[in-house]
Amino acid sequence: MSNLSIFEKKWIDLVFEGKNKAYGAYQLRQESTKTTVLAFISGISFIVVVSGIGLFLSSFGAKPKMNPDIPVLDSIVITPYHRDPEIVKPLVQPPASSAPDVDVPKNKNFVAAPTDQSEPDVPTTSELPTTNTPTGIPGGTGVNPNPSNGGGTTILPEPTLPPTGPIVPAALDEQPDFPGGIDRFRKQVGEKFNTPELDEIVVVSVIVSFVIEKDGTMTDIKVLKNPGYDLDKEAIRVLKSIKTKWKPGKIKGQLMRTQYTLPIKVQLN
Repeated sequence: MSNLSIFEKKWIDLVFEGKNKAYGAYQLRQESTKTTVLAFISGISFIVVVSGIGLFLSSFGAKPKMNPDIPVLDSIVITPYHRDPEIVKPLVQPPASSAPDVDVPKNKNFVAAPTDQSEPDVPTTSELPTTNTPTGIPGGTGVNPNPSNGGGTTILPEPTLPPTGPIVPAALDEQPDFPGGIDRFRKQVGEKFNTPELDEIVVVSVIVSFVIEKDGTMTDIKVLKNPGYDLDKEAIRVLKSIKTKWKPGKIKGQLMRTQYTLPIKVQLN
């Protein structure tokens, strides 16, 4: 009995010996191996069929698009766009003049040395000798209408010469004038001034100087204070772009070259 296997038919006959073999359990025991193999094959077949159906149906669906290789572009350098300001930037009222004073030559007052005011003794007609000597003072040179310094040197008044270099407005008899007034000049500067865009609000000042020539044009434009941000170049560009001529200043009716200093306050944002 020890040599019997539970999977052999003899083991089943031994178990059901003397029992009702027509009950059904005996037959199931005999066919258990066949049933197990059949169930295993059926399960594998079911899984294969279901997977095949899924693959078959998915073949008719929309295929996913394959992204082609994306090319790498070269670096692009973007130059900031300077747009015209929508609001005119306020400009600081310029002082009368912050340029250094220019020495204006003054006329020298020359005083003639005193001369002998006594009248020479002039002989009367009766005292003159009856000779052919010419009338007048012997050895005389005539009367000099110009004053003398006592040594025989005649002093002539020095002519008044106007200064040739630019002078400050305070020394003028008549100030330069921009057509429409100084406010019109400031407005033109504000309208033409382009400012760079920054991430934060910054208020800076740029100070420029220029000379108003005798013909009313602006020359010798310089930047005295540069806060950076290329505002020095922008200030020079703006002043050179203004072609309207000034009415030049005058001293005693003569046209003069005048030096001006203009501070410009700019708000950057």
